[in-house]
Amino acid sequence: MNSLTVLMVSGDSAVFDPKSTVSERVRSYAKHTGRLDVIIPTATFLSREEKTIHVHSAYHRLKVLRFWRLVTVGERLPRPDIITAQDPFFLGLAAWFIARHHHTPLEIQVHTDVLDPVFRTWSVGNRARVLLARLLLPQAQSVRVVSERIANSLVHSGILSRTQISVLPIPPMEHKPSAESIRSLRARFSPHDCLVLTVSRLAPEKRVDLMLEALALIYHRGFSFQFIIVGDGEERRSLERCAQRLGIFDRVHFVGHVLDPSPYYHVAHVYLSLSVYEGYGLSLVEAARAKLPVISTDVGIAPLVGASLVAPNSALIAELIIRKDLPPTSLPADFIQSEDEYMQAVFHVWSRCAHGAVSPRRKTSYLWLIVKYVISGGTATIVNLGLIFVFTDFFQMWYVLSAALAYAGAFVISFTLQKFWTFQNTSVEKIHSQFAVYVGLGIFNMVLNAGLIYLIVESTGIHYLLAQIGIGIFIACWSFFFYRVLFRKTTS
Repeated sequence: MNSLTVLMVSGDSAVFDPKSTVSERVRSYAKHTGRLDVIIPTATFLSREEKTIHVHSAYHRLKVLRFWRLVTVGERLPRPDIITAQDPFFLGLAAWFIARHHHTPLEIQVHTDVLDPVFRTWSVGNRARVLLARLLLPQAQSVRVVSERIANSLVHSGILSRTQISVLPIPPMEHKPSAESIRSLRARFSPHDCLVLTVSRLAPEKRVDLMLEALALIYHRGFSFQFIIVGDGEERRSLERCAQRLGIFDRVHFVGHVLDPSPYYHVAHVYLSLSVYEGYGLSLVEAARAKLPVISTDVGIAPLVGASLVAPNSALIAELIIRKDLPPTSLPADFIQSEDEYMQAVFHVWSRCAHGAVSPRRKTSYLWLIVKYVISGGTATIVNLGLIFVFTDFFQMWYVLSAALAYAGAFVISFTLQKFWTFQNTSVEKIHSQFAVYVGLGIFNMVLNAGLIYLIVESTGIHYLLAQIGIGIFIACWSFFFYRVLFRKTTS
């Protein structure tokens, strides 16, 4: 048993299911570590312990507050040798905060080509993710990517040097479906139909609707098929309506999420993948291992496995589907196909990162203290604005009263974050007196807040929300110095 301790920040709640493939992979990780902690953001409290594996849920009904739960749970855990985050976005940011707290090396995993122009322009959210990734990736001691395509993108952009990057394609779990499971699956479908398969999260960027349009074209030309969709997501209902509108609903099978999709690759005749962007494409690897012909857009690993590449055009896709001479796919000769080999390679990256030159934990810098203060105050501000909006617009309260009540609610959250996280004052010895002083300051600020908002709104006619933002910034600035004194034992 190796003594390396690892903290993993993940977004896949399937790890709480001991029978899932995600749990199997976590067990494989644990074979190479002395202790493995996994933190997952969830809507409800979940927990799982299995030998050296400790899975924790950062739970909260509000998504916006799960970030803080991730950070606080991670900071309370024993100091790990290395922290690894499964993306350079929300999870990566939380892992960076935890790494700063423990002064531990950070590894960030990248599964998507975040610098692909298509990815960046796909949505406003993606633009924000690209910006966050650009800021976070240089802060990591190690960046693990799943393809040379992503590595080259990061290097050519100048964000990272080649020495900071490890390229480790993720092999599919070593499932060998039984002959009985394959026979049972084949019995569900007509042997005279072409079985078209996709295994995908049902999201807009996967373009399953384009698959349905292409299949509708060949259906109306008399081509007999059945379309098997393995996976679930927010687009399922709209895709079901799309299949009905196109007249092919009885030919489409929405299987939903399954723990082991491997038998489906052995019964299908062709695999479809029309993603707008893809850094890797684990389902393409699974299809290639089953020697299944693949029709795909030019994304991820598709060119390397020998997929038939196609433009996102329903007529062109339809022509490829009805062809009977599509070449089978296969994995590249240098592809790591063994799960154990992959885990050993990951552990080697972790060991190299964990035993690198990392200086002793230093006192929190003044700039870092301001950053944490702003983020904690920003969270309280979001709560404040949300409450004042609800009280004023939904409960029809007078905006001055709304401002006072909203401020009172937000200030409770502010105290918790500022004391225990921003200023690292974990002592509860003087918490009652600190809270009393904090309440006094809060009452003063609440009166000041209400008075200023009344004065500004009545005298200038500015919208109350805009006025509240300005007042909040002013109060936050002078309160920072007050909190520095109140919680000075931690920061002196």
